[in-house]
Amino acid sequence: MAKRKHGKGQGGQASGQNQAQNRQNKKNNATAAASVKTAAQESRKAAAEQRRAEKRDAKGTEARSERRRATGKGRMERQVRISQKEERKLIRENYWVSMSRTPRIEQETSWVQLLPGMLFTAFVILMVQQHRYTRDMTPFYWATQKAEGEVDFFSYVKLQLIVVCAIFVILIVLYRLATQSFALKWNILYIPIGIYTLFVLLSWVFSEYRFFAWVGFNDRFEGTFAILCYMFMMFYIINFVNSERAMKLIIYSVAVASVILGAIGISQATGHDFFQTVLGQKMITPNIDILPDGSRSINVWEQIDEKAAAGETFLKFTFAQKEIYQTVYNINYVSFYLTLLIPLFAMLFIWAKQIWKKAIWLVVFGMAVYNLIGSASSSGLLGSGVLFVIALVLFNKRMLTWVVPLSILLVVVVGIGALTYERWTEEIRSAWNSASGSSQSEALSEEASAKKSAHQIDYLITKDNTLTISLDGRELVLTMNENEIVLNDGEGDAIPAYWDDGSQTLVIQDEYFSDIYFQLVQDGAESEDGSEGEEGTQSAENAEKNYYLLLRLTDSDQQFPFLIGKEDSKLLFYSGTGKLVSLDKVPNFGFEGHYDFGTGRGYIWSRTLPMILKTLVIGHGADTFCIYFPHDDYAGKFNAGWGFHLIVDKPHNMYLGIAVNTGLISLLALFALFGMYFVQSLALYWHRKYDSFASYAGVGIFLGVCGFLVAGFFNDSSVSIMPIFYGLLGTGIAANMIIKRQDKALGEQIPAA
Repeated sequence: MAKRKHGKGQGGQASGQNQAQNRQNKKNNATAAASVKTAAQESRKAAAEQRRAEKRDAKGTEARSERRRATGKGRMERQVRISQKEERKLIRENYWVSMSRTPRIEQETSWVQLLPGMLFTAFVILMVQQHRYTRDMTPFYWATQKAEGEVDFFSYVKLQLIVVCAIFVILIVLYRLATQSFALKWNILYIPIGIYTLFVLLSWVFSEYRFFAWVGFNDRFEGTFAILCYMFMMFYIINFVNSERAMKLIIYSVAVASVILGAIGISQATGHDFFQTVLGQKMITPNIDILPDGSRSINVWEQIDEKAAAGETFLKFTFAQKEIYQTVYNINYVSFYLTLLIPLFAMLFIWAKQIWKKAIWLVVFGMAVYNLIGSASSSGLLGSGVLFVIALVLFNKRMLTWVVPLSILLVVVVGIGALTYERWTEEIRSAWNSASGSSQSEALSEEASAKKSAHQIDYLITKDNTLTISLDGRELVLTMNENEIVLNDGEGDAIPAYWDDGSQTLVIQDEYFSDIYFQLVQDGAESEDGSEGEEGTQSAENAEKNYYLLLRLTDSDQQFPFLIGKEDSKLLFYSGTGKLVSLDKVPNFGFEGHYDFGTGRGYIWSRTLPMILKTLVIGHGADTFCIYFPHDDYAGKFNAGWGFHLIVDKPHNMYLGIAVNTGLISLLALFALFGMYFVQSLALYWHRKYDSFASYAGVGIFLGVCGFLVAGFFNDSSVSIMPIFYGLLGTGIAANMIIKRQDKALGEQIPAA
């Protein structure tokens, strides 16, 4: 029994232990389950937190991206605003007037928009075409009225092309306005240009002869209309030439035209004038020429062919054999405009780097030099000499770097000078003698030598029936009474004389006036008012004879005819045009005893200078010089050795012509324009480092303008040569503006040599 108790106790103990273990295991399992549950919960919480964090991060990233995008967009917008602001600033800096779509100034101008400038500057000068016209010249005692009208070849057609160019520019401006791309550059030179233009217009408005002042005088056609076109075209070129490419289009066009003109000039110099060939004559004449009154027409081309078959030419110009006149009508004008071009071509020869380019520019230069020297005009040689001196001062040591090209140019000039030796040496000698007064100018010597007297007639005055003559400073007064002629000196004392019935001559018996005599002649050709009968004659039966008193000097073949009035014995000078003229003192200033200076320019200038006293503010009107020149200065013409029939239609001095035609203020405005351009250019090119086409071409134009302005003291403005001058002047002004922009872009001052 004890054994069983012992066994039962051990079993119960084990069972209790198992239960405890089970409870512990359950507890552990519960704890583990709770831990797993807690871990799962924590995991879920962590995952949820992570998801929330990821959402927050995503939102933050998106926000940051949005902020970055917004910031970038803002920065870009600010940059655009800054860029646009800088663009507007640049436009304001470079343009005086601009519109919303105005291109940047560096942007190339279309060649189409530069075409009018090319035509104006380069090709107007080439135009030659016959133009027949009529004008009423009866108001002018010194002019003749031609029934068949006047014929012009060299001026009117040029005016037409000038007007076409101006109209072309107006259309371009309208296009620019319509496209909001119109712009104007500012330049202080606009001020003198505007003043000059204003006084040209005022002179026309108040002109007594508005028609002539607007269209221009016969054979010249350089009236107000032409001058306004000059200024308009120059203004256009200044504003449309904004780059070196644009400069090249203008200048290369001029070079092409120069080659054509040079070839024509060479044909004339060698005696094979192109305009005397059949082709040349037909190119410049219409096939059918109709007279202004429509009375008849002429088949010109048939006559050209007929004359050619007979070994003759239909057109006969007044130029001497082998004289170079090209297409500009006057040998002086040839040298005038070539003075402008030669330095430009020389500088472009130096600029060119490729051999073929140098060869081209050398040919262009050589042809221009040949025509200038061959034209035998001393004014062009003078202008070239002055610009050479300016070039020496301007370039100074820089010329040492151009030794080779300058040597080549010098050889060309010397060679051409030697080739044309006979053409220019005589002109230089004549010009020197004319300037020094050592002998009479060659151009007038043949005509003048037979007419010029040892005495000088200071003035002639007709008043009623008296004629006052001042001979070598002493007066002789002739009074024509009904049956006698009375002579007195300036003090009223009688001068002895007798009448020779055989020669119908009044012989003066006074030692001082012994070389003067008067002759009475009569005819039936003219009535008292100067009108002529059929073919200039009337029979004695049908017309009462007119009596004339001829004033003569023993050492001259010139005679002064005075018509004697039938009823009142009034004396009036009878002009070569059949008009009666009352004579008076003609104002003159300077050149006394030197009327031959500059091939007669001394006489013309001495009569022109007093004319300016009446045009101090406004002039008589553009191109009206001929109307107001004292053509009744027969005493002055006698002293100069000129024929009474010679008409002075221009002063042979560009500046005097401007002062008379458009007023002294307009001349001062032009002087201001030229002076300001000179100062600007001198400052820009002084010791400059020449490293661009603009600098070489710009200084070439500057030197050419200087030479041209000097030659202008001996030449006149004309529609043949002023377009090329104002076109290149506008290009030169534009070139200066381009160079200044280049210097500013490089951040450099003008570098020293």
